Amino acid sequence: MSFQKVLLFISKTILFLAGLSFFGHLVKHTEQGDTWWGFERTLRNLYNLPDEFRQLFYQEDERLIEIDTLDHFNHLKSDLYYANGIYMDGDWNIELRNLKSGELKKHWSISQWDYNVGNRAFSHSEPLLPILLPDKSIICFLHETPNLIRMDSNSNELWKNDETNFHHAMNLDSAGNLWVCGRNKMQGYWDNSILKININNGKTLFTKSISDILKECKKEYLIYGVGNSDVNSGDDPFHLNDVEPALKTTFFWNEGDLFLSLRHRSMIVQYRPSTDSVIRIIRGQFYNQHDVDFLNDSCISIFNNNTTTFIENNEVRKHIGLNSSNICVYNLSTEKTEFPHKKIFVEGGLFTQSQGLHRFLSDGTLFFEIQNTGEVGVISNDSLIYYGVLNNKSKNGLYERTHWPRIYDSLPFQLNN
Repeated sequence: MSFQKVLLFISKTILFLAGLSFFGHLVKHTEQGDTWWGFERTLRNLYNLPDEFRQLFYQEDERLIEIDTLDHFNHLKSDLYYANGIYMDGDWNIELRNLKSGELKKHWSISQWDYNVGNRAFSHSEPLLPILLPDKSIICFLHETPNLIRMDSNSNELWKNDETNFHHAMNLDSAGNLWVCGRNKMQGYWDNSILKININNGKTLFTKSISDILKECKKEYLIYGVGNSDVNSGDDPFHLNDVEPALKTTFFWNEGDLFLSLRHRSMIVQYRPSTDSVIRIIRGQFYNQHDVDFLNDSCISIFNNNTTTFIENNEVRKHIGLNSSNICVYNLSTEKTEFPHKKIFVEGGLFTQSQGLHRFLSDGTLFFEIQNTGEVGVISNDSLIYYGVLNNKSKNGLYERTHWPRIYDSLPFQLNN
């Protein structure tokens, strides 16, 4: 090859890389609200095309996994419904199904063309914990993106909030407002925030960062005293993964109090927005937990991942018995922790390093998700009566992981009208 051809090849490569960099720069600014003659959405979709093609053709995609279904069974005697996201033909569909029969009752669709996610693959921006409303509308967000949306029964957008990257969990309070987790980077580390949203128009009514909450109660050591890093995003001292509002007042909490789950601190914070104060901090026999719920007037329940950030250290894993996750119940009256159904989790080796959720239904039945293996279970009277997948088999024989399904023992609307 002549010197002129080599020089021409190098010049074209430099121009191509410069063009790609400039293109990425444009996309970054569209995510910050800049406009480019009405082509912002098109720019973002084109920028995401290579990543979306990779997700279609590479089987090591973390969203799709092999699941051994030989041990699965269904002994449910009553209807139980769930809303779960599933990626199909370029869209995210939120399916409402009967867990007992597997029957699809309704679905809502989120198109990539309508909801862009910047430098995050749309196929990995799963809608988590969707909330069904009495008018058959639905509230959901695309994980780790600025897309919190409410859609009507026909999947038409009613409103959208794009103020922050929404992530992990969201829940309604007793007044019908939405509490959701936000994420932003500040002071060289990932901070998290809680946001209160009006579900009628999507407007933010209140926001507060976890750093500010801890600083204002003179607990800076919980920010700077111990470091936890995420391999993908850097220093992540909190990793907020749930914001659970109290729906009534008891001796141990007021209506409107928030219980915040900070995974990287193995800690639950009881925060009172009405007085902007921390009421108590709960640390117990749980490790890197998710999903805190109210069990009764004095107890909370927690999905205990029972794991550690020292994931490559086998000695540490052996020390804390990392062979199963579990559900723990913390009694605020006695300050003691119990582990209902622990034997089932241990004997089944039910373990998820990350994510996972649970819910105790009104009759004491326990629903849980083992997200990393893509499976869910139901325990009743200390017996496992369901263990399987959520009708989530993909076209290539692999299975779609679960995406924090929201479980309903009764629906907020009638299915036949």
